Amino acid sequence: MTRTRVFDRQKVLEKAMLVFWRKGVDGASIADLLKEMKISRSSMYETFGNKDNLLLEAIQCYMDARNSEREVLNDSRDVRLSIMRYFQNHIDRVFNEQAPDGCLITSTAAAIDHQSSLIQDVVETSFKDIERSLINLLEKGKASGQIDSKIDSKKWAFLLLNLHHSINITSKINHNKEDFIEMMKHVLELL
Repeated sequence: MTRTRVFDRQKVLEKAMLVFWRKGVDGASIADLLKEMKISRSSMYETFGNKDNLLLEAIQCYMDARNSEREVLNDSRDVRLSIMRYFQNHIDRVFNEQAPDGCLITSTAAAIDHQSSLIQDVVETSFKDIERSLINLLEKGKASGQIDSKIDSKKWAFLLLNLHHSINITSKINHNKEDFIEMMKHVLELL
C-alpha cells in the first residue's frame, strides 16, 4: 500500500531548484536537498526517482520561470532597445539580493562534463533557445533597416549568448551592477 503524498510537489521542486542554484549541481547533496525540501528520502525517490531526475525537473522549473524574461526579444519595434531590456532584466535578476547568485543553467553548464546526457541536452536546449530568439530578433532588425544588413546574426547572437552567461559568472566577482549595464550599452552601440 503506497502512502498518500502530503506535500505540495511544486513547492518542494522550487525548494530543490534553489538548493541546486545556490550550491551547484555537484555541491547539492541529497542531505541538503532533503533538509530544504522537508521531505523524507523515500518520498524524494518515490516522487522524483533520483537526483538526476530531480535536477532535470528543477532546471525545467527554472527555465519556465525565465521564459517570460525572454518575451521581450519578440518585440522588434526597436531591436537594440529590446536586447537592452532583455539584458537589463537579466542583470537585475543577477543582482537581486533575494535570489541566489548566478544562474542555475550557467552553473550546471560549468559542471556539464560529468552530467547525464539528459541534463546535457536540457542545458544545450536552454542555450539554443536564447540564441534562436536573438537570431530571430536580429534578422527582423536587419529586415526593417534598424541594424546593418551585413552583420552576421548568428555570430552576434552567439556573442550575446556568451555575454549573458558571462554576466552570471563575472557578477560573483564584480558587484557593480552599473558596470554590466554600461558594458551592454557599449556592445549595442557596435551593432
